[in-house]
Amino acid sequence: RARVKRAALRPRYFKASFNDERKRDKLPLLVSAASAGRGRSFPATRAVPDQPVRMSLGNGLTFLFVNDPQSPVCFFHAAVGAGDGRSTQHYSLGGITAHMLRMGTSHLRREELDRIEGSFVRPIDIMVDSVCSRFQTTFLPEDFSRVLDWLAEIWTRPIFPDEYFGDVKEKLSRALVFQQGHPETVINNVLCKLMCGARSRLASPPIKALLKDLELITREEVAMFYKQHYAANTTVIAMGGPFDPEKIMSRVDERLGQWQQCAENKIIRQE
Repeated sequence: RARVKRAALRPRYFKASFNDERKRDKLPLLVSAASAGRGRSFPATRAVPDQPVRMSLGNGLTFLFVNDPQSPVCFFHAAVGAGDGRSTQHYSLGGITAHMLRMGTSHLRREELDRIEGSFVRPIDIMVDSVCSRFQTTFLPEDFSRVLDWLAEIWTRPIFPDEYFGDVKEKLSRALVFQQGHPETVINNVLCKLMCGARSRLASPPIKALLKDLELITREEVAMFYKQHYAANTTVIAMGGPFDPEKIMSRVDERLGQWQQCAENKIIRQE
């Protein structure tokens, strides 16, 4: 408990102020989905379904939901298919595209997006691997509409402004340099190769190759990558919390029901 409490107070986890009593009371639960899900602050017996409710919008977006009436927080995880990430260039494009989304849209500038995200209890985490770009967070039930609106905005209306392109490249390059030789990266790659073979897609691509590709990527390539891979029928939203799934699905349909499909990259399995 002490470790969770200390971690919750680290500023890197949160942008919002916790003067609000309702947020401060739930702070330890909002550190991460992992710490919130250990059952330490929940009843010993919880009637949670074994399988999520699965629904789809008319445009192909897949929505998975687990109703947990006793949960004081909600867990949100979305994955957007980035195609076949076998090449380092594809991997680099996926990373820079995902992070450029929050730099501004046709309706909101970066400063406005930052201000809205800053009001969340926990900012949106963006992670990219060889298969998909993931967007995840933990939030209070009353914040659901604002979180969904923010994600819908960056997914459907990005403009990839030139003035931030160089900064995003530099930040991603520094992050890659930090990862190079980091024990976690080395161990992960060794384990992946031992378990899945030398060509495992779970292993991280060579850092030097990623840095070279990142340097050569242009804004036009990022815009094209977005057009080819960000679409309703390549996206899965998974969520858990104290909600009626039908009402939540209606809200998702309202914000993302008009998102376009991508015929070339329909990768969501139906089973």
